[in-house]
Amino acid sequence: MQKPYKTLEGLMDNLGIAKWPASWETYFDAAMATAPQGDIPWLQDDYPDRVLHLYGLDIDRFEKGYRACLPAIRKDAALVQFCWLIYYVGVLAEGLSVNTVWGWPNPKAIPERTGNWFLPAAVLLGAHDTMWKRVQARGIEEFCRQDYIASIFYSATKDIDHNEVDGLLLNALAWGLMYTRAQIVRLGRLQFECDIYSDNRYGYRNKKDGGLVVFFGNGEKIRPDGFPVGTLDDMSEEGATLTTLYAQDGYITGYTTTPKGKWIDHPISLPLSDWELVFKPGDTRMAMHIPADGTRMTNEAVEQSWAMAVDFFKKYYPEVHPTVFTGHSWVLSQDLDAFLSPTSNLRLFQRHFYMYPVVGSFGNFQRFLFDNPASYTVEQLREDTSLQRNVKAHVLAGGKMRTGAGLIVYDDLLCGMDYYNDRGIFSNAQLKE
Repeated sequence: MQKPYKTLEGLMDNLGIAKWPASWETYFDAAMATAPQGDIPWLQDDYPDRVLHLYGLDIDRFEKGYRACLPAIRKDAALVQFCWLIYYVGVLAEGLSVNTVWGWPNPKAIPERTGNWFLPAAVLLGAHDTMWKRVQARGIEEFCRQDYIASIFYSATKDIDHNEVDGLLLNALAWGLMYTRAQIVRLGRLQFECDIYSDNRYGYRNKKDGGLVVFFGNGEKIRPDGFPVGTLDDMSEEGATLTTLYAQDGYITGYTTTPKGKWIDHPISLPLSDWELVFKPGDTRMAMHIPADGTRMTNEAVEQSWAMAVDFFKKYYPEVHPTVFTGHSWVLSQDLDAFLSPTSNLRLFQRHFYMYPVVGSFGNFQRFLFDNPASYTVEQLREDTSLQRNVKAHVLAGGKMRTGAGLIVYDDLLCGMDYYNDRGIFSNAQLKE
């Protein structure tokens, strides 16, 4: 493999990338030191014959563009070097938080030089052998083979089908990379993966009754409506509170929300003699994902999946010790409150979590609730279900729908619904909603 650029700066300059992720800087030298002496096998014209049929990608909307991009990449030494860097960082490098890949740039040089966006898909499919070796080393192939095959198909085609991209954007590699690293598995209705907890939140648990308070870390800007600056692309900071979190004189003091995600607009102080830190940024988290396959997400199915996940990761990932269980999704949006009956599956699901606001958008609703392309206007969104009709009418009337988030202390995962609502400071009626 040719390596025309000895430094990352030189390669980035060639590709017109002015700002790049810290992970590329961290792993550049190691990537170049381990680059193949000859040609990269997965960039050769015969490689698609190994993988297309297995993953169901021998379809016109994918195969034609994928095959066309390979010779275009090989003719450009800088793109070949870039492919190997992305492969090394995304697939091979230890310690990478795949969640950070969502922040990777999408260089214009890729479609300008290859004619499409299939270079990231080539990297993803190039990890075929590495992925299955990892799966087999874990001893989990019998549990995940069909899901992995289906998920690589979804990962490779989702930008084509839902974002009308001719290929796969570079940052959209994030979903597929979880599979190449064998760090995600479907168990029952839900999928689970362990990664680094990166939200700026700190959990303190009451030593006596198990109550939980989730504090914002330092530096968050929360608007008067209780949502972070940047939510729905609104960057206005008018009236926003800059959060602080500090320990002093035996107390921890900071800003928080109720377990249902409602912002408390003044600091809360807790005596450290009664409260202990149970999770923080940088800990290992177990993240939950919800396959959009139309299967009903009953409370029984959810709780069964969670119990399976606890046992599965203890057996097959014994080195992993999560402190917190998380979900980021439209189904955890506080804005759904007006549309959910007390016995609906989504209402029951939310009652398990300590919910909190994040920088959310309507895009998650558009993709997963409505299953419509990102280019659709609100007027074009489907109206097949009552929830779709209600949400669409709400947004058309000027209402807001924002992605939400929720968490559970990992040790509390099987404690059932409403565990945090009546414990600790939230047993105080003045703080209840």
